[in-house]
Amino acid sequence: MDLPDASGQDCRFESWGWSDESPQDAERVGRERAGKVAQSVLQGQPPDHYLYSDRPVREEILEEIRDADGAVSTVITRNSYGCRVLNCSHVMFVDIDEPETRDSGSILQALAGLFGKSKASPAGDWQAEAVARAEELCRADARIRARVYRTRAGLRILMSHGPADPASAATHDVMASLGSDPLYVRLCRAQESFRARLTPKPWRCGVLSPTIRFPWPDPEAKAAFREWEESYRAAAEPYATCRYLQTLGNDQIHPVVSPVVELHDRLTKSASSAQLA
Repeated sequence: MDLPDASGQDCRFESWGWSDESPQDAERVGRERAGKVAQSVLQGQPPDHYLYSDRPVREEILEEIRDADGAVSTVITRNSYGCRVLNCSHVMFVDIDEPETRDSGSILQALAGLFGKSKASPAGDWQAEAVARAEELCRADARIRARVYRTRAGLRILMSHGPADPASAATHDVMASLGSDPLYVRLCRAQESFRARLTPKPWRCGVLSPTIRFPWPDPEAKAAFREWEESYRAAAEPYATCRYLQTLGNDQIHPVVSPVVELHDRLTKSASSAQLA
């Protein structure tokens, strides 16, 4: 969509649309969204750039898992940098980042690390503090149970006592009390689902991120991505995504949550001693 800016020059705005009905309906949604973005920018309001916080994920669906009633409750997708991601409507995942963590995915951060210029984590045991917050939550309500995992750059907490509503205020309060990223909390509300990465980040396995993003523009692009996918799969094989540490509260897992826990633990290799990536 082209609109003139304050100087009379044309500005181009693009937006993706989506639909469960037809490509034509998806195009209509895309045009409407582009128009809203354009008007927002022209009024001096920058658009929201956080991932997919106001739209469905633009990711390839790899697997759909249905509940006992036949409804899709869990979906595995592939995100923009090639990792498998668990999207779940009823099991709460909370990722807590290590303060001042350094991620080699950033070239600037990696170079800073090589020359000794990266910031060290602040004093204090951040992990113990994060676990203590979860323990306090369990003490406040004996029904709550939480599985704690170590990730490469922080902690992951899986609430195993029962299903959770990603759009409810109570869920947001729990996530905030545990120290979850506010933008992730917002994403859960908008998407009405929780997300957890299942496979290692490519650059942590020595593989560059893919340059092609779903949906594929043509068959050649799809074939190129599949070739990248094979190299990533081989490189990621020796690594795990998270490591199980402990359960807070009793060890019982709600029967509705149990299949998701099993799937998550199996695909992340959480019981192994492999290097985290």
